[in-house]
Amino acid sequence: MKPRRYAERTVVPVDRSRTEFEQLLRKYKATQFGFFEDDEGTTVIFRLQDRMVRQRIPQPQVSKNRLEAERRRRWRALLLITKAKLELIGSGDSTFEREFLADLMLSNGKTVMEEAGPQIVEQYSKGVKTPLLLGGGP
Repeated sequence: MKPRRYAERTVVPVDRSRTEFEQLLRKYKATQFGFFEDDEGTTVIFRLQDRMVRQRIPQPQVSKNRLEAERRRRWRALLLITKAKLELIGSGDSTFEREFLADLMLSNGKTVMEEAGPQIVEQYSKGVKTPLLLGGGP
């Protein structure tokens, strides 16, 4: 049996998730934020702790009758993960950089993941063996 995905049956409209996202960013003192939509999906950008973060929700590749349900699900999932990260940071259990590293924007306009992702894929495609515990073992 195929496992259910988070918020698969949500009826929460995208606008409500977006409003909750805005409230979350305000709660954590984001100084700037914006939401942009195009044919490729939705982009969420915000400045917090003097860092710029860009998150993407890709356009769902589903049938037209499932499109809105999938958009609702993806918004709920992004809201959940962002809230969890901000809660960890706010409680002192993690740092901003640790939680948002992949989505931090660099001075060239790319995110850390866009810059480093291809290099990571290349390293692992070459069969690089990384020991489970660095510096230890036979």
